Amino acid sequence: MKFALCFYGLFRSFKKTYQLTLKNFDLHNNDYDVFIYTSTYSNKKYRFKKVSEETLDKNILNDEIKSIVGDNLKQLHIIDEKPEKKRDQNRIDKYIGSLQQFLNYKKNNKVNYDFVIQHRMDVVFVPWSIADNYYELRKVGEKREKGLLNIDRFDFPIGVKNHGCCCIQACPTID
Repeated sequence: MKFALCFYGLFRSFKKTYQLTLKNFDLHNNDYDVFIYTSTYSNKKYRFKKVSEETLDKNILNDEIKSIVGDNLKQLHIIDEKPEKKRDQNRIDKYIGSLQQFLNYKKNNKVNYDFVIQHRMDVVFVPWSIADNYYELRKVGEKREKGLLNIDRFDFPIGVKNHGCCCIQACPTID
């Protein structure tokens, strides 16, 4: 089977999440091509509060992405975006740009894919049992009840107990 993995969004934690994404979708054992649509803008957030922002050097970012992805990288588009100016490219624009980039490549190179995975660069999907180990307290001093949420009619967990949001700050290890 041939997969297309289309990343979009900010570079942020891509160094950490890329290998986990490959593992979670079992792509190491499959034929896959990577398409990335990102920008030079970067920020760091903690619990939805922006703590820093910067403009990355486009050439360094280009080289870093290529070194992370390697030969599987088929298309890379980096938008010049500066934090001091009103950003014209939001997440939806990057999402749409990523899909358009992929569709153009597919058409121009007459390539077919069995599956297309659209994925943010800074997010990783893990089973709820792993996520439960990484969720933080909603408020300082508040103890979070650990454990999985289950509903009788399903034979799998649907979430974790009182996590408050879907964001975790620490990235799980590959193992």
